Amino acid sequence: MFMQNFSFALIYLAQALLFYYFPDYKFISQERMFVAMFALMFGVFAFVNAFNHVQDKDKALEAARRMFVIIKKPSEIDALHEDQA
Repeated sequence: MFMQNFSFALIYLAQALLFYYFPDYKFISQERMFVAMFALMFGVFAFVNAFNHVQDKDKALEAARRMFVIIKKPSEIDALHEDQA
């Protein structure tokens, strides 16, 4: 949650500084700035959402390792053996 709010603060600060230092710059209009800010916000959302689940990677690798251990373990019951009917 902190990272999302911090990223919003950085975006708004950058916008404020650009308008303060370059108020008459012909390539910076409010419409262009809001479009860029909108794209940045969704990019930050995607970035934060992707990295929220990084800690689950270790749990998934451990679960996969345990599954392969179970699969590789020979079974005591042989369903294909002719004596068992």
